[in-house]
Amino acid sequence: MEKERRGRLLARARPEIQEGPAAELILAADQFIVTPAGRLRGAARSHAAGDEVMTVIASYHWFTDWGRDTMIRLEGLTLTTRRFNQARWILRTFTHYIKDGLIPNLFPEGATQGRYNTADATLWFFHAIDRYVEATGDKTTLRIILPRLLDIVDHYLKGTLFNIGVRPQGRPA
Repeated sequence: MEKERRGRLLARARPEIQEGPAAELILAADQFIVTPAGRLRGAARSHAAGDEVMTVIASYHWFTDWGRDTMIRLEGLTLTTRRFNQARWILRTFTHYIKDGLIPNLFPEGATQGRYNTADATLWFFHAIDRYVEATGDKTTLRIILPRLLDIVDHYLKGTLFNIGVRPQGRPA
């Protein structure tokens, strides 16, 4: 069954990357797309919305999932390989964890709450959503998460934790 699953991963990818070193990378990348363990509340919330809980492990064996790393890697791990469902679930999973205008930078080992201590993970989140919608045309997901995106913009305009925000025009850095 695992051979069949891996064969489906390759068959789903763009034709020019279904063989050779690119195919090996697709199969190697597969191990980084995971269902996070231990976040039962998040899993229940996602399942209630009709989603699966998915994330990207930043690095084996040192790290769990990191917001910045996930959003930077989303395009290569899921969109290039046409794993659109997993991309949607990853984006929606992180949407559930938005807090005060930020997505979590990381989930510490065994923790159910993320750490919100980075300025650019949320900006990478916007980039990943843009790439996802461009690749899939999935306006439904965009409509679902749009209120959260607008909330992020509001928080960036007002200022978030750690003084992350938009600098007023004409004010020096």
